[in-house]
Amino acid sequence: MRYAAIDVGTNSCRLLIADIKGEELYPVCRELQSTRLGEGVNATNKISPLAMTRTLGCLRDYLDLVQRLEVKDFRLIATSAMRDALNRDEFIDLVKENCNCNLEIINGEEEAHLSYLGVKEGLNLPAPLVVDLGGGSCEFRVEDGEEHFSLSLPLGAVRATEANLSIADAKNILRPLENSSYELRD
Repeated sequence: MRYAAIDVGTNSCRLLIADIKGEELYPVCRELQSTRLGEGVNATNKISPLAMTRTLGCLRDYLDLVQRLEVKDFRLIATSAMRDALNRDEFIDLVKENCNCNLEIINGEEEAHLSYLGVKEGLNLPAPLVVDLGGGSCEFRVEDGEEHFSLSLPLGAVRATEANLSIADAKNILRPLENSSYELRD
């Protein structure tokens, strides 16, 4: 069966189309476009009309590929910029109207979990610490049997650049890592 995932991030949109046979995943198509959806969100708490237009164009291209490559089903998710934007519903409605599909905003916990699964499966490691630095957020996740540590912080490449964060500002945002009760064992 052929499936796809579309990730609408703060800085870029990613597409993965893959065939799944048994428990194996065979990539058919990978795409990446820098749409800068989160441009200005840190300062204005809104997604700009220009950023919406760029991202809608990208999504139309991706959905055309999804249709041409006969994908059975796909998931379209959005992350940090959409979590933070006050006008997120406007963009969700535009995606529905222009692309005829639903854009799902996932929380930081699920973003960390999905990143973790991708790294763990892709590298075939037993229990890696995964740090996913995106455009608007940074997720940390490690699992050890039933126990896990997961954290999403508002520190990403676009956000830090636009806010001109100092080292002290970044350290302050990362402070929850110091207060973590999860202990990594040898």
